[in-house]
Amino acid sequence: MQDKRVRLIGCCLCISFICGCYYLQQGSVLLKYHCSAQSNKSMIADSSTPQDIREFLMNVENIRRFAVEKVGLKKNKNFSCFVKINRDYLVDNVYAARADTFAQYFWHYPFFGSMPYKGFFSRNDAEKEADKLREKGYDVFIGDVNGFSTLGILRDPVYSFMKNYGPYSLSSLICHELTHSTIFIKNQSQFNEEVATFVGNEAGLRYVADRYGTGSEAYKKALLLIEDTRTYYRLMADLHRKLDSLYTGEKSRAARIISKNKIIENFKQNITNNYDSLFKTKAYGGLSRATINNATILIHMTYTSDLNIYYELYNRLGNDLKRTIAALGELQKIKGDPKKNLREKLLN
Repeated sequence: MQDKRVRLIGCCLCISFICGCYYLQQGSVLLKYHCSAQSNKSMIADSSTPQDIREFLMNVENIRRFAVEKVGLKKNKNFSCFVKINRDYLVDNVYAARADTFAQYFWHYPFFGSMPYKGFFSRNDAEKEADKLREKGYDVFIGDVNGFSTLGILRDPVYSFMKNYGPYSLSSLICHELTHSTIFIKNQSQFNEEVATFVGNEAGLRYVADRYGTGSEAYKKALLLIEDTRTYYRLMADLHRKLDSLYTGEKSRAARIISKNKIIENFKQNITNNYDSLFKTKAYGGLSRATINNATILIHMTYTSDLNIYYELYNRLGNDLKRTIAALGELQKIKGDPKKNLREKLLN
């Protein structure tokens, strides 16, 4: 264990030296978390572990096993250890886009390529980054994130706040992140996130059905949450289409922003007036009060814009999730736009 920690420290210091202060600041927190991690199996076997933590970790191990054996995700040590932290989410992500067009801002990272977000373990640091972008005229959104993947560079842990997640939310999160370490194409953030969203949604529901049964309360709650999530996807896609039509017109920048604000305000008012007829749960109860701007909308589209093409492949393969993941994995071997390749190579 000590040798592994020494190598981890050396790796983090090397990356920080090459890439600068941001990596040193964030890497130091990540290093602290990883050095405090305890293996799930040792905590489950330890009689001093609180029963709720033991049950949570047993569930995590069941999900990890299900993800490999039944879903076809890569077997690794991700989520095999536990870290206790004093917050209810992991990092604050900063997202940005032009205020008058759907031009997304990208950050560039070693190993990972270009991505439309930048994560911070400190809210203050995230606010500083956001302020710099606002001063340049960008729409900015700071969102709390409950997990991310280091693509196998580090052993990604489960965190203590995840103990409060329901069966579907926990299993879909773990399967989403495990998908990133199974299928990843550099500089293709939208493809990567859409695939992970598709797999997380489907694998999460399958786990709940397998573990608790389709007649269980957990499964019924999962179906309601999925239905509400699809409603949210549809509403945000409609909002994106309206604004995209506005931005491609010939109005001035100032006029586009005024019209944009009116469209967003009408969107929020519709949610307020019709929430109970639109949604079955309270999961999206804060939507009418949330920050909605071009950055918010584009990050939503990054995860969900073309989910239909993955479901088309899934349906063609007889709703066999393992075969679908294997087919999507083949796209890593083909140069060019993976979604274009998917349409040409797999859906023709």
